[in-house]
Amino acid sequence: MRIHPDLDDRRIIAPLVAWSEGVLLPGACARVDVHGAWSHRATLGRVGPERIAVGSPRLAMRAGDARDPSSTAVCLGRIEGMEIVSRSRGLVIRRRLLVRGIARGRLVEEIAARPMRIARIERLDEVESVSPIAEFARRELLSALRQLLDLAPETALLWDRLRELDAPLDVLTDDLATRLPIPVDVRRDLLAESRIARRAARLATAIGRLAWRVVADSEPVLEPAAAATRSARF
Repeated sequence: MRIHPDLDDRRIIAPLVAWSEGVLLPGACARVDVHGAWSHRATLGRVGPERIAVGSPRLAMRAGDARDPSSTAVCLGRIEGMEIVSRSRGLVIRRRLLVRGIARGRLVEEIAARPMRIARIERLDEVESVSPIAEFARRELLSALRQLLDLAPETALLWDRLRELDAPLDVLTDDLATRLPIPVDVRRDLLAESRIARRAARLATAIGRLAWRVVADSEPVLEPAAAATRSARF
């Protein structure tokens, strides 16, 4: 299970961004475009490089707006790089941040909306299941992946890599959910779910549906460079 030595506090104040292109999961990297106050170097200096909370497009405007847990789910991340995307009359109007996901979190309250969104985030601890349940969830997940491999040979490299890593179940689940074309709503639910075995079971179901899609449409599973990957670089 992941350990987060740089996120010792359970409640964290961090800049908040609703990422329009997908869902960032722990362990993955994403290029996130930001506007407004983010474009000013002085603001970036105050924010610092360590923490940012990235939500999905359905991120609630306020914690009280939430109708389901996924609408307040965020990924706590670290800004590892940035570049200027566009200028107007010499002023920076858009930047692209390279963000690495670190941990799951939940929007508790929004402290400020301008000049940028600042929120209090509760870090969600990963909840491990007792050994028999965790092992059953791993077997079901890997079984679904093997079936997909039989139908989509292009997943062979992914399978070989994961087998070599023998990753913990939480890492394995987030890695697969990032690399495979899993629907955004499923990724959003996986981000909101702190119970590792339940995440694995949900992902196994999604992979099974993906296999049926391959059968019906005869389309390749792994598309070139997804929006969020494990190795994104500028």
